[in-house]
Amino acid sequence: MECVCNVSVYHHGKLLCSTRHNNKASNAIVSHAVVQALHESRKLLHGYHIPECEIHTSQMPCIMCTAALRQADINHIIYNHHPLDISHLIFETIK
Repeated sequence: MECVCNVSVYHHGKLLCSTRHNNKASNAIVSHAVVQALHESRKLLHGYHIPECEIHTSQMPCIMCTAALRQADINHIIYNHHPLDISHLIFETIK
């Protein structure tokens, strides 16, 4: 599965950061746009858990990015302009 190409993070309705997948380092988890966005958001908000943020993605997150989103307590994910419930993705994908 190819991972998300573009990610935008909104905090209380305002754009906090935006990232793109790094194709040159596609095998490294740190190149994934979701992981980059979470890292940048955590730095800007000075915290590990950022449940007040809303994530907009261009594609469905991969299993590693889904795990990172859940660890960050992200509750609002918008995929292709529609809300996405990731609470079941990790467990269904692993089966």
